[in-house]
Amino acid sequence: MPERGDTVSAAGTTMLATLLVTAFALLGTLRPVPWYAPEVLIPLLGIILGNVMNGVSVTLNALSTSITRERPAIEARLALGADRYAALKPLQRGALRSGMIPVINQMSAAGVITLPGIMTGQILAGMDAVEAAKYQILLLFLLAGGAGLARWRQSTSPPGESPTSATVCGSIGWREIRWLGARADDVGGTQPGGSDRFDS
Repeated sequence: MPERGDTVSAAGTTMLATLLVTAFALLGTLRPVPWYAPEVLIPLLGIILGNVMNGVSVTLNALSTSITRERPAIEARLALGADRYAALKPLQRGALRSGMIPVINQMSAAGVITLPGIMTGQILAGMDAVEAAKYQILLLFLLAGGAGLARWRQSTSPPGESPTSATVCGSIGWREIRWLGARADDVGGTQPGGSDRFDS
């Protein structure tokens, strides 16, 4: 079962990225009067929050899957004296790349293969197509920024701060990695004998 602190960390990361990107859009680009105008704030916040939540879930799923698949490699790095951050760094990079694929695909196809929702709605409402395209481009950059910030934070968060820290991925998870890393540091990089801790 996930620990309460891990769940709070994931929710905090999601909300932090969402609020930062929304504040940047409201105060730096759109500048509605007043700045908290509900007709602008509510739709923008909802779109960014939904995208960030999706990105965090994709990144964490990729990271958990990688930990399960690469268990022998992680144990080998820890046994050779690497700390837990170095042992997980390749997996974190891979998870971050996987999490950014949906946003990159969306940006590459927008306006060429598909017409995004906000642009289509504004055109149907009578707005000039060029102005609608400008708003859509802004929104895509905001979504990419929010998703990238949240995914980077989750994929590089230390053990104990990630929602997967208490999840046993197969028979090894963040908790076992944290224990192995601490033990390896205590004995100068030597893996403690026996593997019964990981026996299912």
